[in-house]
Amino acid sequence: MARGAAGLGKSTGVVLDNGAGFCKAGIGGEADPPLVMPNCMARPRSAINIHSTPLLAAWKGGSLLAASQEFQMAAVTKKEYEECGSMRCRRAYAYAVTWFSKGY
Repeated sequence: MARGAAGLGKSTGVVLDNGAGFCKAGIGGEADPPLVMPNCMARPRSAINIHSTPLLAAWKGGSLLAASQEFQMAAVTKKEYEECGSMRCRRAYAYAVTWFSKGY
């Protein structure tokens, strides 16, 4: 008896899933498809912006966040945590959720 792909039986079929954003291909019976690629038939839903210096983009964003007043008010230092425990984290989280849910 001849064996199909991945050591499965002859009756194993090829499975194609052409979804809205990705096209997936594999062999029937596999847990995850080995081939997943962007669907080139779909139109992009939003403009794609590439940062001028992608290697520094995360660092620049993090430095802007760390310098913001909102982050300073919501951040919990090690010393504050050691003094107040998890209650300080809960207060900081409640502040951040309130602040950001207002869209500031």
